Amino acid sequence: MLMSEDKNVVMNAAGTIANIAESSDGRLWILQQAVFDDALPILGVLTVDPHQWAASNSALVLARLTLSQEGIVKILTHERSSYVLINLSSALCGHNPGNIKLT
Repeated sequence: MLMSEDKNVVMNAAGTIANIAESSDGRLWILQQAVFDDALPILGVLTVDPHQWAASNSALVLARLTLSQEGIVKILTHERSSYVLINLSSALCGHNPGNIKLT
């Protein structure tokens, strides 16, 4: 659903995940799902999506996952962590990720 062409579906899917991630049990459940490693880069892409609500709901998921040590470790050790974090920081700063220069 996060990859649907219908942005309202994406917005609602990310919003639902964000609601689940609101509780510590929900965060742990999300992190334990087999699809988490595939979903994380998708959430990273969605943080810079032109659809504001899809982007903000995706960023909210990532923010809530970092409320737990398990979430922080899972995100930072993911093979695409730099990509996800660059997109997230770009979204929060209002920059185009292609314009960020890493030194």
